[in-house]
Amino acid sequence: DPRPKFERDFEGCLSLPGVGGLVARETKITLQWLDIDGFDVEKDFEGWNARVLQHELDHLLGVMIHKKFNEMDKMKVRKNLEGMELAACMMPKRLARKGLVLKNATI
Repeated sequence: DPRPKFERDFEGCLSLPGVGGLVARETKITLQWLDIDGFDVEKDFEGWNARVLQHELDHLLGVMIHKKFNEMDKMKVRKNLEGMELAACMMPKRLARKGLVLKNATI
């Protein structure tokens, strides 16, 4: 069967302490990238390694873990997320008081 197989498992994230839920991920993935010398590399990953790489790639794409939760898990972590959102809104003011200002960022 050429269709990807998905598995649901509990995931948390160091970027969002106290936030976790079930996330469906592909059990086998293939990644392609350029190595330090500019050569194409392709490698297959499965199981835990495939899950972790998909999680980290989500970060690079700007997708946080809670966006992958089902509605029930989203409801369970909503209070934690709202508290973090408030703290994040206050962070630029705290940094500015210390002389640190982020003007722009690119990946």
